[in-house]
Amino acid sequence: MSICTKMESQSVEQARGRGKNKRVWHANEDIALVSALIEVCNTGWKADNGTFKTSYTSVIEKIMESKFAGCGLKATAYIESRLKTLKKQYNAISDMLKTSGFEWNDNLKCAVCEKDDIWNDWLKSHPDAKGLRNKSFPHYEELTHVFGKDRANGEGSQAPEDTIEAMDNRDENNEDVNM
Repeated sequence: MSICTKMESQSVEQARGRGKNKRVWHANEDIALVSALIEVCNTGWKADNGTFKTSYTSVIEKIMESKFAGCGLKATAYIESRLKTLKKQYNAISDMLKTSGFEWNDNLKCAVCEKDDIWNDWLKSHPDAKGLRNKSFPHYEELTHVFGKDRANGEGSQAPEDTIEAMDNRDENNEDVNM
């Protein structure tokens, strides 16, 4: 029996129903998954607009199967779910690090917050961050290349009045040229 098959048989509950058919991902599987995700990004499965092309998880499934033969890591059942979790955690940590009171500890590979009141206030408006305080997230830097450009960050945005003013200035400049 392969190591992965043994780990999977120990980590998947047989109970059925919502939230009962869970799989525990091990560190070596997460490393391979993030590596496969980066490989998929680098080989053209990520569109210019930041979204992935259809069936990219099937490609990841094949990569994972080549690394862990016989694991049974199916795209729909396990990989999509794990990617969703990693993206949610990445986004929560990314948002934390843009806020005063949070910083990245490169030795521990985690977002840290020294003050309980800042952390508690953060959790009120960011429930996805629950459990991430001082929790190691070793793939943050790699996932920045994958998920970092998927979110609007406000750069380059303008208020409506600024847009109107820019259009008026452009029209005035064109009138000067036409005269």
